[in-house]
Amino acid sequence: MFRKSFILVLPCLLIFLSFADKALGMPVSEGEVDLFFYGQKVNEIRLIQEIKNKMPHFQPERFELKQVILFAKSEHGRGSAHLLVNGDMSFDKNIPGDVRYFTPRFDNDMKTYYRIVFFNESHSSGTPWQVLLKGNVKVYQVKVILKRGGEAPVPQSAIRGNCRLKQSGNFFKPDAKVTCDIYGTGAVSYEIIRNDDRRRPSVVWAERLNPRLNEQRIETNEVDDISGPKIVFEVFVLDMRGRRILIDTMNGTLQF
Repeated sequence: MFRKSFILVLPCLLIFLSFADKALGMPVSEGEVDLFFYGQKVNEIRLIQEIKNKMPHFQPERFELKQVILFAKSEHGRGSAHLLVNGDMSFDKNIPGDVRYFTPRFDNDMKTYYRIVFFNESHSSGTPWQVLLKGNVKVYQVKVILKRGGEAPVPQSAIRGNCRLKQSGNFFKPDAKVTCDIYGTGAVSYEIIRNDDRRRPSVVWAERLNPRLNEQRIETNEVDDISGPKIVFEVFVLDMRGRRILIDTMNGTLQF
């Protein structure tokens, strides 16, 4: 049995957002469920079962699974994970790590874990909900983002956008910031991928979008670890139909 604790903030948060719905016209009620494993080695996490272990009357059919945030590390940085929802599997995501921080001494040190974000791109919340992991992986925490069902459908429109790349820092510690304006309803999330000839493509930033908004802006924090004579960033938006849309490609050259 895994050693874990459970913090449920969903009821209070839903009460608050229910009030916000009426006061501000917000159509969404969301909540978070936090599951803690404190450095246990895990190969599979059955999210519904984990929630029901602590909340026997939880009814997953009354909620939509929006997002899963995994805090994990792998022994040699070669672990991976993906989210499985109703038979639909997400893209495989790397779990970084360092063997120096894989000993029991660092099991409860949150700073040694990496944040991996999964969006439910299947647009279905049918069971099962699972996080599947490969390699020698330790998990500190899993955050499950839920939304109550029963909302009016969101119309899907053509999605487009334009992006800007701002480079800063210095030769020894360069960094970059990406800003994008996204137009069109139905955009559920975005990913910014570094893709150049010096390394394999990797996700450097990913967050949710509001599919109900016709116009929204992406502004990342600085993305470090961009050493090399040439950097290429690709911005993808995922829509409600599961399509992965290339919004813009940005090229930069480090000149300091």
